[in-house]
Amino acid sequence: MAILKGLQFGIACCGEFPVFVESEATTVVKWINDASHLASDCGVILFDIATILNRLGISSILPGSRGTNKVALGLAKTALIQKKDSTWMNDFPPCVSGEIEAERN
Repeated sequence: MAILKGLQFGIACCGEFPVFVESEATTVVKWINDASHLASDCGVILFDIATILNRLGISSILPGSRGTNKVALGLAKTALIQKKDSTWMNDFPPCVSGEIEAERN
């Protein structure tokens, strides 16, 4: 669901543009890339992701190394706790300040 919502958010905010998609969820990446599990409970979500990727001209998603995107993980955890949508422009929330500072150094 995070991949789908991320793609939808990007299109809504910035339009259709070339993107690079990477996810630590290697099983989900495999399902999207080989179009398997479309008949499963999450098949509709996988189909929607594949449709958007096709429209953007993306042929596959890359699997990321576990733990490489700590900022995204921190934001996702915060979103679950807050149970509301939040947007930061030219700033970032305190929950990820440590990770961002570490990436800058």
